[in-house]
Amino acid sequence: MNTTGGSVFGGGNYEFYGLPSNSNVFTYDGANANDPYFNINNSGATNLTLGLNDVQETSVVTNGYSGQYGGLAGANINYISKSGTNAYHGNAIYWWNGRTLNANNYFLNQSNPPTPRPFVNANQYAASFGGPIKKDKSFFFVDYEGIRLFIPSLFSVNIPTPQFESAVLNNLSSLGLSNSGSYYQNLFNIWNNSSGAARASNTLLPGADPTGAANGNGCANITATGAFAGFGAGGAPCALTYHGGTSQVTHDYLLVGRYDMNIGNNDKLFVRAQHESGLQATYTDPLTSTFNANSQQPEWQSQLSETHTFGTNQVNNFVASMQWYSALFTMVDVNKANALLPNTLNIADGSLFNLNNLGSFFPQGRNVTQYSIVDDYSWLKGKHNLKFGVNFRRDDVSDHNFGLVVPFVQAESLQDFANGGTTSDPNGL
Repeated sequence: MNTTGGSVFGGGNYEFYGLPSNSNVFTYDGANANDPYFNINNSGATNLTLGLNDVQETSVVTNGYSGQYGGLAGANINYISKSGTNAYHGNAIYWWNGRTLNANNYFLNQSNPPTPRPFVNANQYAASFGGPIKKDKSFFFVDYEGIRLFIPSLFSVNIPTPQFESAVLNNLSSLGLSNSGSYYQNLFNIWNNSSGAARASNTLLPGADPTGAANGNGCANITATGAFAGFGAGGAPCALTYHGGTSQVTHDYLLVGRYDMNIGNNDKLFVRAQHESGLQATYTDPLTSTFNANSQQPEWQSQLSETHTFGTNQVNNFVASMQWYSALFTMVDVNKANALLPNTLNIADGSLFNLNNLGSFFPQGRNVTQYSIVDDYSWLKGKHNLKFGVNFRRDDVSDHNFGLVVPFVQAESLQDFANGGTTSDPNGL
């Protein structure tokens, strides 16, 4: 396992023997539990992987190169779920974390005046119960888990000053682009009406204009001539900045049921079903909640496992499983977002905060169906252990990446934005 300092995160989980972190196989009761879209374990809407209260034991095989494993070259991580017994048993667990237990962010404290701690609240719970249906014959086990989060997204936002807004409108008029005035005024209104606009301050670091001369006050690459005379270092600021944090609710729950049956002395069978559903707060916009994005992510999973022994030296295990999940990402209210601004506006040099940041990239996502059959036969004959088996899996993935329905507009710099996109990209705005 790669845990040394400087290890590079590769989009998955653990790294074994230098292999990519998406080279591992996760199984649950012998059934494949990988997300075929990203080749990592399924983690639910919160990406926190509920289900710990359902796990009886875990095994990690780091040299799974035999035919029993196959598949990927990394580790094989298998979870065994809990089951009922002849005695009734259960538990209940609750975890909480909130604002009173957390210090303020360092950068929020550095703003002038300091930005108060944003609201944060995390509630996680789990409860399980199991026992006999018929003593020594059949058993049940049920587990329910959930999590509900308000986690703040911290940000720094650059917004234009009123003086710069007036200068931009005057400049557009002088360039014969007065028809763009109403569009620009709408942009300015979104920035000006953001929650932290009233506390924005002139604290941006100096930049440079196209000649290389130092140009402070948030006026990077603005040439201080014409409508912009008097802006920059020693003059009026072009942009102000503020820091803050805003929260959006995220929640997820998991319901698991398992039925075990001793068919006879040589046969044991169990059926397990799982349903998970949650809402992911995919993007929280610091300017307005109108530009927020989220994702509803339901999932269903089931397994059937039967183990048969032949005498004292032969055993066969059969596992059939299926899984379906959906992860579609969209704006919280597409019509409302497009009514406020019918495009994404990106200022490439970062001088002003982007507007309708993800509008052009959503909707996107996928629906995934996966089913598999695994059968393993083992025969201990003298000094030899003979193993035979089959492992079949099919993945059906429907791609819903329908982005760029809403136009993506980019100004390469603050100067381009101020000129209506005419400096380096005539069609920019």
